[in-house]
Amino acid sequence: PTTSRALPEADPGVLREQEQPWSTVLRLCEDYKARFGYIYLVNVSGKTDETIVSELKSRLTLSPHEDLKIVQEELHGIVMDRLRLLAVPPIEGGNDLESEKLQSD
Repeated sequence: PTTSRALPEADPGVLREQEQPWSTVLRLCEDYKARFGYIYLVNVSGKTDETIVSELKSRLTLSPHEDLKIVQEELHGIVMDRLRLLAVPPIEGGNDLESEKLQSD
């Protein structure tokens, strides 16, 4: 997955413990790409490592059509999060539902 998370600097014993979940994620991401033909896309905002792994495992059981619906939702969430960070005002005459959602979040 694409994420801005990085392992903190720590002694090697702590790093080995922290790498374990990510080695699982990397293996599952390889399985995901082999199954669907594209990389795993997830909006990690507000999600724990355990939730990310659980969702990844769940998505591996879906059909390509079902997964693409989730990919669209995840991508939409990522874009909306980034727009909020940039404090981009809604576009006049744009989609009213999206403008209202952006303002209310």
